[in-house]
Amino acid sequence: MISIFAAVFTTSCFLMNDEEDDKLEAPTISVFENRAYSISSEVPANTITANIFRQSSTDKDFDNEKNISTENIGQAVPQPSDAAPISYLTHAVSFTDTFTEENKYYRYAIRFYDGSLYTWTHYSPACDGKGIAEASIEWTTKEMTFKRSDDESVYSLSLSGTITIPNEFTKLAVVLNNGKISKPFPLEFEKDTSEDSETTYAVKNIVIEKLQKTLTDDFFDKKLAVLGLIAINESKITNINYYWTNLLKFEKPAIDSEDTEDFMVPPPEKTENPMLFSIR
Repeated sequence: MISIFAAVFTTSCFLMNDEEDDKLEAPTISVFENRAYSISSEVPANTITANIFRQSSTDKDFDNEKNISTENIGQAVPQPSDAAPISYLTHAVSFTDTFTEENKYYRYAIRFYDGSLYTWTHYSPACDGKGIAEASIEWTTKEMTFKRSDDESVYSLSLSGTITIPNEFTKLAVVLNNGKISKPFPLEFEKDTSEDSETTYAVKNIVIEKLQKTLTDDFFDKKLAVLGLIAINESKITNINYYWTNLLKFEKPAIDSEDTEDFMVPPPEKTENPMLFSIR
């Protein structure tokens, strides 16, 4: 699992100018054992989620926009509480990135969300890559199919072939967009032990058998777009941290229907139960 390291050492980052003054102070970046970066920041009041964004470039000054790659590498969410309907982040965000490459430069920002508004920090100073490789997944076929049963009671999603995942990551998810927001939804799979290696493992028979049990309410009756796939590593200390691999993008999935190219999932039917069981 991705750990959040307590011991940190001097940063090896390069100061840069950030001219947008309506943002919060950049997160603090520290180096751990010369191999990983720790990204930390205090959080504004009433923060529900904090997303960690990373930009990479072969240019230390990040002057050439065409040479900058931006990835949403993870999210911190509060531990759920039974005492309140909405949980807020009450601890500082601390996130560790062990997946960088030499000969590249990186900088980090955090986006906070309070349920209605996004607030960004500045990007941090540029830091030189400390690791061996960025976290990514591999998929040769890149074929995904949405299906619906003949009576339109079951909606499912399936992926062909096998997907290779770094050993540090335990889950696989498809990132869907409903026209306004994007969310990862977990996929079910079987491990293909014939293709394991020292650093990766392979999965097959990758599906969501019942989308109506997996999607959240804001994704029902919406035209769904697929952004790609990510693998996920989850750690729980003060907050719940999700570390995401780089997004694996691919072409539009196939739709198992002749009447439309769009795929929408209706909400589960709500049934009334007329029976009562009471001692009074």
